[in-house]
Amino acid sequence: RRILVRFDVTPIPAATRIKSAILRIYCRSVSSATTNPKMLNAYFVMESWVEGTMTGTGTADGATWRTRNGTTSWASLGGHYYADWAVPGREEASSLSPLPAGFAQGWVTFDITPAVQHWVDNGPASNNGMLIRMPTTSSSDILQFDSRQSVSGTAPQLVVVYQ
Repeated sequence: RRILVRFDVTPIPAATRIKSAILRIYCRSVSSATTNPKMLNAYFVMESWVEGTMTGTGTADGATWRTRNGTTSWASLGGHYYADWAVPGREEASSLSPLPAGFAQGWVTFDITPAVQHWVDNGPASNNGMLIRMPTTSSSDILQFDSRQSVSGTAPQLVVVYQ
């Protein structure tokens, strides 16, 4: 129900003005679909976390619902994020937000320009990435997104324009 993503922005020169930064994630499918619009928000993550390497069963060695690295607890279950800064997801094909009720597959975009500007201005240690989630848990819509391991060209992307 929650996604963590982080991109390396260190190739962007310090003191650069970010004109735009669009996070793109690809929704492979929607299961338990309802006829409701699908609200999806991206949030600025407040704590560092580790991407896990576990596959199959066993003890998680990365971020989970309870921990940010397999052992250290998040300040809040599910990930510590800045809740007052929610960026709505848009269906890329139509620019609609929330995602339309019939949305079943495609790119979802988030304008995270302020977050990327913050990371460039404050250095790599400030970049804890983004947490993506539906704002309520009452919806039965389950959106399934491709990960960076996708081989079909649908891995998450960060498209940055700067001067």
